[in-house]
Amino acid sequence: MEVKEEGELSSKLESLASDFGLPKGAITSIEPQAPLRIRSSNYDDRSTTVKMRNVTLQQTIQVMLGLDDGTSEMKITELQFSFIASRSSSTSNSPETWEVDFTVSYLLYSPRPDSNL
Repeated sequence: MEVKEEGELSSKLESLASDFGLPKGAITSIEPQAPLRIRSSNYDDRSTTVKMRNVTLQQTIQVMLGLDDGTSEMKITELQFSFIASRSSSTSNSPETWEVDFTVSYLLYSPRPDSNL
């Protein structure tokens, strides 16, 4: 997925959540971080932290793989899982759910004001 604007990533995540059957409100936050200039280049390193709750491991992997359409250098740079204890009986066949925090990073073309390109 080639990202041209910050909102594109949020829209894509919400679409993937729907496509893969995440519970309503499973994505609890999408927080873009301040861009970091890559040395003296015309590119910014952009990172966005995503928090999901009550998702299965399969749903998490599907969403992360759905972000990669082979056209960008988007990558998951941080990943944290926290198990959410099941409220149902231990004999339940319902899948385990997790709280997942991950950071997606990508480069965005952003010419410097002093650039002659």
